[in-house]
Amino acid sequence: MYFLLLLTGIFISEVKCGYYFVTAPNVIRFDHEETVVVGVFGLTNAEVKVWLQHGENKFSEKHVTVLNEYAPFHTTVKATEIDLFNTNADVGKPTEIKLCAEWNGQTRSIEIVVSYRTGYLIVQTDKPIYTPRQRVRIRTIALDESLRAVNNWQVGMDIVSPSDTTVARRTIVKSNSGFFHSEFALPPNPEIGRWKARAFYTGQFETESEAFFEVKEYVLPTFGVTVDVDVPCILNDTTDILVTVRAKYVYGKPVDGKARLTLNLKNQAGLSEHILDIIPKLLENNHGEEVSVTDFNISVADIRNSPLLRDRDFPPDGSRLEIVATVFESATGKEEATSHGETIFAINPYIFKFTRSKLNFRPGMDYNLKVDMLYANGQPVAKQTIKVKMFQNGQFDSSKYVTIDSKGQAATVFYTSLSADTITFVAATSDESYESEHFEVNAYVGKNQIQVEHLIKDDEMVLRAFTNMRGTGYTGMLLMVSRYTNTLYK
Repeated sequence: MYFLLLLTGIFISEVKCGYYFVTAPNVIRFDHEETVVVGVFGLTNAEVKVWLQHGENKFSEKHVTVLNEYAPFHTTVKATEIDLFNTNADVGKPTEIKLCAEWNGQTRSIEIVVSYRTGYLIVQTDKPIYTPRQRVRIRTIALDESLRAVNNWQVGMDIVSPSDTTVARRTIVKSNSGFFHSEFALPPNPEIGRWKARAFYTGQFETESEAFFEVKEYVLPTFGVTVDVDVPCILNDTTDILVTVRAKYVYGKPVDGKARLTLNLKNQAGLSEHILDIIPKLLENNHGEEVSVTDFNISVADIRNSPLLRDRDFPPDGSRLEIVATVFESATGKEEATSHGETIFAINPYIFKFTRSKLNFRPGMDYNLKVDMLYANGQPVAKQTIKVKMFQNGQFDSSKYVTIDSKGQAATVFYTSLSADTITFVAATSDESYESEHFEVNAYVGKNQIQVEHLIKDDEMVLRAFTNMRGTGYTGMLLMVSRYTNTLYK
């Protein structure tokens, strides 16, 4: 909020002068108590009058006494409907009024903008989609500028059709809680499309808010469609992808018809852009199964050379290939569609994560490394062998082959030397064609250490403890309260 300063100087003696000032918002909000501050410099017990004025009409007049420059006085002014619209002249809605101040017979004033968008309205409907004859239940939360529930403003609520026609209106006089409720019944044959529920304060207010909902006929689907892609990601060297479309009636019979594909590029923000359309193909049912099937073998070169991507870097790393499959029934022309958005464009097909591993180790003790392996689209890789290499103080130390489980996780143990300050791990596919970034772990400081781990060994949960303490000079008690994560140890 910006503020205005009204300053008035007054000569007191040949060597001294004083003045008063008034600060106020640069916008007066209609029917709202606005705070103004009256202060002085070089004066004491100054009696100042502050008021608002529209034309010849003065209103919201306040008389204040400012003791000294260290005690400014706070007061409020308010412009109501009676103050601004109490004349029979048709002069329209005022856009500016005067803020005036008077001290010692001297008056100063300044024009301030009047805003009629006072308070807040939040509109909600009970669901996003309705069908003809259903009741639309609307709830409006009405708050003033201080975010308190309004109790003396009337709230109107409209239902507006897609052609911008107001088909129903309700006015609610009062609500002690600030919640205003209403219901509207949709007609038997409403416009199909995007409707809106609109709430507004009645009178001279211009505050309003909207919530959108959709009205459409409900048609029970007669058949379902699924789409599958043979690869989780498209790499720079990927040549083709296989898309399989299946369609089946709800009563378990194959659909006779055609399938069409539309390919879109969906970026990480969720925005889709059209790549190309694939020529429709007939659905087939050659084996008496309950589902019709057709395969589309799509050349990645066609995607790469599409008008959307031909001038872009390929692959567009992080974006996804959105495949929309539409099936048209031959007998009726009825169509059903579905989409698949799990295939991602990527430079590397795999993601290795070490987030479950500790960030520190104790030199001379075993370090338990935990690795997650995912496809580029975030799905876990299962039942693959990876190679893990360990470096101590920047020098290669050892490597192991580990098998990823069905959850995309693996764990193994590496021994660390007493002289190690850092250990670094690199995970890679078994042929080392793709590898992870380096994961560096730092040593704990201190001579005497103890390490306790919770793990699974031979299908049993056990606790394992290590220490580098030597001799008989140590005694004491170890109290451990922790939340354990099971770790596979072999």
